Amino acid sequence: MIADESRVAGWYHSPMTVGPEPKPIRTGATLHSLCVTHGPLRTFKLFVRAYGGKTDADLDGSHENTETTQKWINLYDIMLENFKGEGRCVTMDSAYIGDIMAQVGRHEWKMNMVGTSNENRTGADMKEEKNGMKKGTYNIVMFQHKTEALNYAMWSDNNIVRTLSNFHSPEILSKGLKRKKKVDGVRERAQTPVQCPKQNKDYSETFHLIDKGNGAEAKYDIILKSHKHGWTPKLSVRYFNMNLNNAYKVYCSLVDTYTPGKRYHKMGDAVDRAAHAFLQKGESM
Repeated sequence: MIADESRVAGWYHSPMTVGPEPKPIRTGATLHSLCVTHGPLRTFKLFVRAYGGKTDADLDGSHENTETTQKWINLYDIMLENFKGEGRCVTMDSAYIGDIMAQVGRHEWKMNMVGTSNENRTGADMKEEKNGMKKGTYNIVMFQHKTEALNYAMWSDNNIVRTLSNFHSPEILSKGLKRKKKVDGVRERAQTPVQCPKQNKDYSETFHLIDKGNGAEAKYDIILKSHKHGWTPKLSVRYFNMNLNNAYKVYCSLVDTYTPGKRYHKMGDAVDRAAHAFLQKGESM
């Protein structure tokens, strides 16, 4: 599964323009979402929730497995409720993961977690190593917890990429990813394999899929631009569109399973037919 935050555009003076640290969103409401990564239902949304502000009642409090207020632990406790104890894997970005999340996920929720992470959430002292790393050299520095299954890696790609995992070993792949190297300050036109930590490869091959799914949904967004209404219609339309995309994923899977080779409607045609069917229900206007 993949977890990420996305945005529903609005106007600056809306009451939902301020998101949580460390990434405040000031142009729209923040949506936290969870989707399927692989298989015929990839990008199918499993959970979506709008951030309710700094006084969000469900998130503003200490979790049973923490001593202090941990909003992301509280959020993921809700998001992953139906998948705990199954050994599933969740890929996320630096807005969420840290050593606390990784340990609670492994020991309490029985889940594998990997993602980019800020160094101040790991407890590893890496100032000297960080200052000695040069971008574009593909050098690697790793830190492994003494007693916990936590592995923190720094990889000098075009930037210093930091990842944290609660299930990877400190494994380096000699030809993990392909990159366009710089030679004498000039970037090569062809990609060549470079070394990288295995957890970076797993992250790179999965996390982008949720953005791809959001982009596919956005092609068929119901346009709603109004300064006369609050967030209710905007969020309702966004949720409606996500449900249409989920239904389309199931529809394509059913066609492939029970009528293989048969032509099925494209997403745009399916949306038109679904909207037309919905409009036929209810009293006449």
